[in-house]
Amino acid sequence: MAVVLCLTAAAQAQLVTGNDLLDNCKDQLGPGAVWCIGYVVGAADAVAPPYCVPQGVTRGQILGVVVHFLETRPKDRHRPAALLIQESLQQAWPSRAR
Repeated sequence: MAVVLCLTAAAQAQLVTGNDLLDNCKDQLGPGAVWCIGYVVGAADAVAPPYCVPQGVTRGQILGVVVHFLETRPKDRHRPAALLIQESLQQAWPSRAR
């Protein structure tokens, strides 16, 4: 049981948080910017989304939505970045099926 708890704690320590994501996204001219775009686009494409991004929306727009969401919710930035990305896109472009 102790081994499982240690592994679980180690796995949680490796999660990218909203704080990590925002820090990298603000690195506009450095390597963090490239990482940020890749992470956001990858997370947005990773699952069947509960959102509907309109045709023609650019990666820059998606990134802007995510960064704005993170900047306006400092109390949530400790949460996993992938979940925050999903929430930001769902808020911006809710699925018509819901």
